[in-house]
Amino acid sequence: MRAALHHLQVALRAAGWQPLVHRIPDPARPDHLAAVEMHPREPSQEDLALASAIERRRTDRRAFTSWPVPDQLREGFCRLAEDAGAELLPLDAPGERWRIAQFAEAAAVAQALTPGVVAETHSWSGRRRGLRTASRPGT
Repeated sequence: MRAALHHLQVALRAAGWQPLVHRIPDPARPDHLAAVEMHPREPSQEDLALASAIERRRTDRRAFTSWPVPDQLREGFCRLAEDAGAELLPLDAPGERWRIAQFAEAAAVAQALTPGVVAETHSWSGRRRGLRTASRPGT
């Protein structure tokens, strides 16, 4: 959902709006991710370039390699995260990476066991991977 919110902000900027995002605006409704106010503005060339990149965005879910990430690239990623209001913490120790891998595995299992999550993912992604239907026996 956060990627969808980010894409919304990028698309709004390209369309001439400055979005002001209020994350989880109602604590009584934690499933309400955000409220977005829009204010008119002129899109920049960067706004237009980012919007055009949305259609080319991909997620790579292959296993990570053991190759070190160059310091300059890591620093750049940390700056990008900071610019987006987040903090990126590189994991340097093997134990840290193992712990995060265990958390990710536990999250994947929890997600797979959550009723309706596969259908919900299909509704926005258009992909039927893992979705069992009567029209596709054996899948």
